[in-house]
Amino acid sequence: MNLKGFTLIELVVALGVGTVILFGVVGSLFMILREVPDLREDVVAIADIESAAHWLTRDVAMGRDTDLVDSAPPVAQMTISWSDLTKAAEEEGTVLHSVTYTWSSETGELERNYNGVTTIVGTHLTNAGFSFTNRSVTVTLTSSISEGSGSVVTRTYKILMRGESGL
Repeated sequence: MNLKGFTLIELVVALGVGTVILFGVVGSLFMILREVPDLREDVVAIADIESAAHWLTRDVAMGRDTDLVDSAPPVAQMTISWSDLTKAAEEEGTVLHSVTYTWSSETGELERNYNGVTTIVGTHLTNAGFSFTNRSVTVTLTSSISEGSGSVVTRTYKILMRGESGL
């Protein structure tokens, strides 16, 4: 007799291997679906911090004076000021600029007031701290999109202010 086909043992082994593979694939899909919302929150938090950091680095690098006390603990508000040294400003005389950053713990927003014009440059911030040491401003920003999610992003920037000579 020359019968072709699979034995019962071969079928049971193939079914067992297929089941293990199926559980692995389904488990991986559930893990991916569970992690995607946290990943989205991380991306939004990072983008929010990077947006605020763009304005902070731009303004602090231009700054010559600040209201921050040298080597004092971080505070939630700072003011930076400078005079415009561009060729256009020389024709009009010295143009003074001032920018104040204020973080509100109630709203989680970082507000930028540049020469009297206020804009929100950061939202969802759970902490913002500004400190000053030896012509450098250290900015620490923490963002969490939803409370209790475990998705918290913190970034620290050390920005050198412009020297007395304007360079």
